[in-house]
Order: sequence, then C-alpha cells, then structure tokens
Amino acid sequence: MKKRICFAGFPGDEVAALQAVTQTQARWESRFVPDAQAALAGLAGEPCDVCVANLAMPGTNGAQLLGEVGRRHPQTLGIIVGDIADQALIIDSLGGPHQFVRRPYTLASLMAVVEAGLKLEAWLPSAELRELRSRLRWLPSLSATYFNLVREMESPAATVLGIGEVIGRDPVITGQLLQMANSPALSLAQEVTQPVEAVSLLGLPTVKALVLCLPLYGQGQAAREAGLSLETLWEHSLLVAQYARLITLKQGGDARLAEDAFTAGLLHDVGRLVIASNWPKEYAAAVACAREKSCPLHEAETAQLGVNHALAGACLLSLWGLPAPFIEVAAGHHAPAKTIFAREFTLLTAVHAANVFAHANSGPGDGLPLPELDLAYYRALKLEEQLVGWRLECTGGLSMAPQNQLVLESIAIPVAAPSPRPRNRNRLKAMPLCGSSSSRCCWWRPAFGRGPF
Repeated sequence: MKKRICFAGFPGDEVAALQAVTQTQARWESRFVPDAQAALAGLAGEPCDVCVANLAMPGTNGAQLLGEVGRRHPQTLGIIVGDIADQALIIDSLGGPHQFVRRPYTLASLMAVVEAGLKLEAWLPSAELRELRSRLRWLPSLSATYFNLVREMESPAATVLGIGEVIGRDPVITGQLLQMANSPALSLAQEVTQPVEAVSLLGLPTVKALVLCLPLYGQGQAAREAGLSLETLWEHSLLVAQYARLITLKQGGDARLAEDAFTAGLLHDVGRLVIASNWPKEYAAAVACAREKSCPLHEAETAQLGVNHALAGACLLSLWGLPAPFIEVAAGHHAPAKTIFAREFTLLTAVHAANVFAHANSGPGDGLPLPELDLAYYRALKLEEQLVGWRLECTGGLSMAPQNQLVLESIAIPVAAPSPRPRNRNRLKAMPLCGSSSSRCCWWRPAFGRGPF
C-alpha cells in the first residue's frame, strides 16, 4: 500500500522541485496544498501518513497546523521545515511528536527524513507517543544556548573563538561545560578555564553534544528524590557515547556518523530522567522490583506504569524534533531487533553494543541486572562476528559480565591481539577529534570519574 504524504504551505518553486522528486517515489502518493486550511480539509476527507508543513506559510503557520493535525489525526506523522531559530519556538506549540528539518535543506535530505519517519512510525506510532505525552507533568526543555550554538556552527564564518563566545554568554552552561571538561571522565591533558579552550580541546561536535545534554541534568531534582543518581547516569551515558563512537569508526563509519553515535549514546537513557521526575514513587518501586526479581529495569517500569524509560526517552526526543535515528536509539536500545528494516549498521547498532559493554565494565553498582546483547539482532545484520573486535576496541580486553562473556565466547573468532594498554583506565588512549594531529586536541578513552555536578 502506498504511503500518503501531504506537503503544505511551500512556495511555488519548492513545490515544483518537490513534485519532481516525489514522482520518483513509487511507494508514495503525494499531494500539495497551499495553506493550513486546505491541508486540514484534505486530511478530513483522506487521512495521510505524513504531513510535511512549511513553518512560514500564509495565515496559520506550519507549527499551528501540525498542532491541529496532531489533535485531529494522531496517527499522522508531522514534519516541519523551518530555520534553526524557529525550532526553539515551536517545540511546545506542536502538542505532539514531530521531525524538524532545518533550512536550507536539500531535496534528498528531506526525502530521507520522510523515509526515516515512516520506518520509525511502523513500530513506534505517533499516537502512542502523543498518549504518553498527555500523561507527563514535566518535560525538560532545550536551552537557548544550544540553538544559538547550532546556528553559529552552521555559519560559513564560524570560528572556535566565536563558538566559545556563544557558550560564554550562558554562565550556567559555561560552568557545567568547564566542570565536565575538567572531570576525570574526559581526562584532558590540561586544565580548561574558558569555553573556547573546551571547544579547541574537545572539538566542535563533542561540545555541541554536551551543550545539548548538560542542562537536562540540572533540571533533575525530582529524579534525585526518586533515588536516581544523576552522577552515575551521566558517567554511564558518557561512557556509552564514547564506546558508540569507537564502534562506529571501527565499523568504517565516517566522522559525521561517529559524532552522531556519540550524541545518541549521551541521549540513550534520558528517559530515566523523564520517568523518575514524573513518577518518582513508581520509579523507585520499579527499581526495587528489578533488583529483587533480577529483571530488566524497563520491564519493571512497564509493569508499574505501563510505560518504560525507552519509550519516555523517545517521546522527549521526538518532541524536541531530533532526527528519527536518535529517537530510534532511545526507544530500541534494550530491544533493537524489533526495529530492523534496512538490514544495515545504524546508530542503534553501535549504541546497543556500547550500552552492554559499558554496563559490563562498570558492573552492577546500582544493584540492577546487567543488560545482555541481542545476539539475534546482530546475526540478522551479519555483524555477529564483529562483536569481539568492537569489545576489544572499547575495553581493551577487560573482562565482562558472565552472561555477556558467554555470548561473546560462543561467537569468538580469531582476532588480532589488542595493542598494549596502560593499566591506568583513566587514560587508555588519546584520539584526535578535530582533524588535528596535535596531542592537545583529543579526548581520552573513558574513566569512571565525576560528572558535571
């Protein structure tokens, strides 16, 4: 069955280009309408799978249109096209999950967003995310500094100094970033006292990911009261991020995909903040149940609340308008097999393995059972034999939890012996981030240090 796509409010020249490219999509049935009124009338007569709205359309703008579409047709996926400066303004007005496409965009990139959204919708329906949002009393918001940073980074005239100045205008973000940069978890070779130094030493993509995530942990007092250790959660998320980047590079991914893997790793467990902050008593009960019965936390959460942190994280990231691959990671990092469509290496492939390796290395410090590799998922992707090499790349051969060690032993293949590693896990290996050969421009493979708190 063909997927119905409605494009609403685009100017004439863009409509002509979109019509030309969508005609090549045999599985799509596309229609183009000039404004919100025409879009709603058309949807009433023939619902669509996706509504792609231009933010700057005549009359009712694209955000208002998608908000109304979400109320009338919760099964329709919303995609909005606008400037980065608009993204902060429309997050709360949409009233439901959506995808955000920044101008200037290419036709290929917009088509890719639609395809990714349709794949995600096949197993994580918009209606399900909308229903979850209606139950949430608190959701963290993105900082204005993040949007300013993205806008500055995308400017042709962007410089390290200019980006450092953008961060420096926000004293809270500045303090958190400097504390993170000087923490043992990153083990930089020198003390960092200014945002521009952090940008220079960590690299632009890493700083962007940190600025995206750091404010979340400053908004989590209710989660602390539920017994969630934000320090432990941050350290784990950072470790997963670093492992996911290593796995992506090991698998032959380019620098952009590796940095996306780092960001996805930082965000994969953000749903725990959402669950603990909105339902502190139920979250604490779920943790106690998982410890007592030695069952996965997400299963205990589902039993207590009918929802788990994976779905809650996906809900938050979709409300922020983050790309579908990040939402997929949050939703599927415990059970990736249900998300298989393209049969290829994705961010989820890297983060699922990274999450297992990170938990195995740190051990069950919180008393929760350790997650296990979804071996069937890697067999389906024909990546089963890569797991041993990935583990060695991340951990340097450190021992793992028994259940995961048995899995890897069962698929063990001859691999080259790892290069010698220093015994001090605080500084396992320096890797350049910025394309620089300078030893000052690097991050260190992780230790278990304090986060920015």
